[in-house]
Amino acid sequence: MADTAEHNNGMAVVEEPREAVVRAATPEDAAVAAELIYQPMGRMADYLFGGDDRARALEVFAKLFAQTENRFSYQYSDMLELNDEVIGMLLGYAAQILSSLSAPMAKQLREIIGWGGLARLVQRSAPLMTVKEYELDEFYIFTVSVDPRFQSRGFGKELLMRAEDKARAAGLGKCSLGVTVDNIGAIRFYERYNYRIVDTVRVPSLESAIGYPGFHRMVKTLAPDPNGGA
Repeated sequence: MADTAEHNNGMAVVEEPREAVVRAATPEDAAVAAELIYQPMGRMADYLFGGDDRARALEVFAKLFAQTENRFSYQYSDMLELNDEVIGMLLGYAAQILSSLSAPMAKQLREIIGWGGLARLVQRSAPLMTVKEYELDEFYIFTVSVDPRFQSRGFGKELLMRAEDKARAAGLGKCSLGVTVDNIGAIRFYERYNYRIVDTVRVPSLESAIGYPGFHRMVKTLAPDPNGGA
């Protein structure tokens, strides 16, 4: 159903709803991106990045997003817009670049949260540093996030298709991601698009600290580009 956008000379001017558009992110998207990054992380974000404070975690994500050369940067993100409103995002990268982001991201975090905050983050995230998130020949999807008001409308699929296009463009034949083991809805969603569980990672110390049950590593082998591209 069309919405009335404005009135002109007493006549209603009706604007037809537009299709959702996926575009490259910019630093100006930082505030909404922080919310979308936070959404699937929740308590984990508070514990690792916020010192157990949601507002602080959002602030950290926004500041990282607005910079380059870190795992939360706009340079690795795409935003989904509907009628000029950002309603979702993709954050993902060719896995082989991730090791090169560690040092610059640590420097940025030190500037944002200070030495004490960085020490706390390192201590709390230490159990995750030895687990396998990805293989180097994969496009690693860190976040596919859609505003709850717009979920179950096919927008998550659009973001997944964007990730697969980016993987092919990078010459990669697989996409991978991690899903919390008790997030049954998300697991079924990814399985619908041929992602398969290849490993399950448990982190007992995080389960004890914040009730984190671990994650499934899911991988999809990509079919050739249906449009004949690389």
